[in-house]
Amino acid sequence: EQIKEVEYQLRWLKGDSLNFSSQYWHGPRGSGKTTILKNYLLKEIDEINKTHDFPIFPILLYGSNCKSLIRLEYSIAKVLGCKSYDIINHMQKNRKFYLIVLDDLNVITNKEELNAVIKYLYELNFMLGVNSSLPRTSFILINNDPNIRIDLDEDVKSRFPSTILSFNRYSSEEIYKILKSRQHAAEEIGDEILGFMANYVVNYFNSDARFAIKLLRESVYHAD
Repeated sequence: EQIKEVEYQLRWLKGDSLNFSSQYWHGPRGSGKTTILKNYLLKEIDEINKTHDFPIFPILLYGSNCKSLIRLEYSIAKVLGCKSYDIINHMQKNRKFYLIVLDDLNVITNKEELNAVIKYLYELNFMLGVNSSLPRTSFILINNDPNIRIDLDEDVKSRFPSTILSFNRYSSEEIYKILKSRQHAAEEIGDEILGFMANYVVNYFNSDARFAIKLLRESVYHAD
């Protein structure tokens, strides 16, 4: 169900003309935000680019490397292969649409820097659009906290993504299916223990799928 919602909200990527969009994905740790990003979104972009005249260039960033505006610009420039002061010029020269994804936004704990980072991502498209009528960037923010807007200045709140995707905790059945999909490991453990693991993770570790997978790996290791 979550994949379907993401697919619906990202349908504009498949259109004939790309539009500016900003989105906010939030949900508890291990609820599949980063997994869907890597296993669905990035693969989907690869497929779209095979037929799109205006290729989408994903820029995947993490809050740990973008704790200030200066570090954000450095991280973007590093992906682009240019200097921080040359980001705008570099993007304008290349016929690409840049989709910037900032994961683990909660790591940016300084409120002033958090405001500056979000404001920059919003305004980047308009800085690029000075010499172009085409939108050139969009961004997705990914975070654990649904209430991050509390920490934002009023002018940044008005720029905050209006499209918000909420990722819910996995159920025992969903955790079981995730473990079962690791076929080789699952075969060694058996269905009964997989079911026990799924219930254990849901009841004691907030349905954290990453922890469930780690638990499965360790169980197989010790079983050997």
